[in-house]
Amino acid sequence: MAHLNESIIEQAALAWLESRGYHIMSGLEIAPGEPAAARIVGRYL
Repeated sequence: MAHLNESIIEQAALAWLESRGYHIMSGLEIAPGEPAAARIVGRYL
């Protein structure tokens, strides 16, 4: 029996999401300061 690990589960989940039309991006692509940043980093009160 094959052993499951986090990488296997992650790859299966990402493949499933892509098959449903989601665009998968790495953390480096969406990091603050990058063109596709998930949020604008600024001063928060």
